[in-house]
Amino acid sequence: MALDSDIIERFFAEFEQLRSQYAVDSQDIYNMDETGFQIGQIASKYVVFDPAMGGPAAPASDNTQWVSIIECMNTERATEHHMFPEHEELPDVIWAFSPKGWTDEELAVDWLRRIFVPVASKQGKHTILILDSQKSHITGEFQYFCLENNIHPLYLPAHATHKLQPLDVGPFSPLSSAYSRAVEEYAPTGTTALNRSIFIVLYVRARQEAFTERNIRAGWRRAGIWPTNKQKLLDDPEIQNFGRTTPEYQPAPVKEGPNHLYSTPKKLNEIRELQAQIEAKVTPRTQRAVRKPSHAAIQEHAGAQLLQNELNNLRKQSHQQEVKKRSKRMVKERVQRSWNLEEVRAAKEGRAPSRVQITHRTEDSLRIRILSDRLK
Repeated sequence: MALDSDIIERFFAEFEQLRSQYAVDSQDIYNMDETGFQIGQIASKYVVFDPAMGGPAAPASDNTQWVSIIECMNTERATEHHMFPEHEELPDVIWAFSPKGWTDEELAVDWLRRIFVPVASKQGKHTILILDSQKSHITGEFQYFCLENNIHPLYLPAHATHKLQPLDVGPFSPLSSAYSRAVEEYAPTGTTALNRSIFIVLYVRARQEAFTERNIRAGWRRAGIWPTNKQKLLDDPEIQNFGRTTPEYQPAPVKEGPNHLYSTPKKLNEIRELQAQIEAKVTPRTQRAVRKPSHAAIQEHAGAQLLQNELNNLRKQSHQQEVKKRSKRMVKERVQRSWNLEEVRAAKEGRAPSRVQITHRTEDSLRIRILSDRLK
């Protein structure tokens, strides 16, 4: 029901109410979203070749690890907040891990605390944060932390982010293309190893290409949020035709009649049902012949099911071992779910990381200081 014009109008009405009630400036309107990348992904292409010479080889990295990125931008530019200095080998980022590779409730609050609030929170000013209604964004802790810092979360209607999410209709599409090109340039033959450190280098390069002022402003304009133009959304054919194009529910056809004899059985009861239908139409001698392949099919199906269960267990064990391997060197505090570059290096070197704090920030520089030699 998210593309109903009434729901779209209510969203824009709530947006305008927040802006007028708290006198929110345009540069204090932010959009946050999460996107994912396969480290070795390369965009598909159309290739013209001579069949007589054979098809061309398609280079591709064998690294299929998944990395999720949380991006945020206001109506003018993307957030460029770095909590620690960049390093020539690896640009500084905040790394975090979750069982499924996506943001969970704790990481969402951690992002607010470590990334968004230091950038967006201003003394005496209010901020609007537009985001989807993912489970990790609607917890009481997330909302309380926002309101405590004068940040007003505005949730997009469900199933409407492809129309209303500025990041989705703006920089994310060129970002994906730019990253694929960066991977091809770095590994043109597909044999070069790609890891997380290389991914960040390539991602930062793609981000600089995609998150331009033009693409950012285009995303807000296409969503109709800034400059505010709800009529642009209401005139969209997909929204105008909503309700008229929804087909009536059609129940699934019942597998009866002669056609069922020609469908491939996939379950044990379907094999037995098919056997019974065939035996009802043949002689006793043929019935005995039909039972032999039927019994063989049932045995093969049972064996395949056992192998599938064993494979699922092995995959689960492999995933648990991978998670344990990735995090065994990380010195985790009870409340810590993410680590910066200094903490990652300290874990690898077997030393305790230093606690670093920002003491002064301008648009062009960042000053930090060491608070203590060891984390308490």
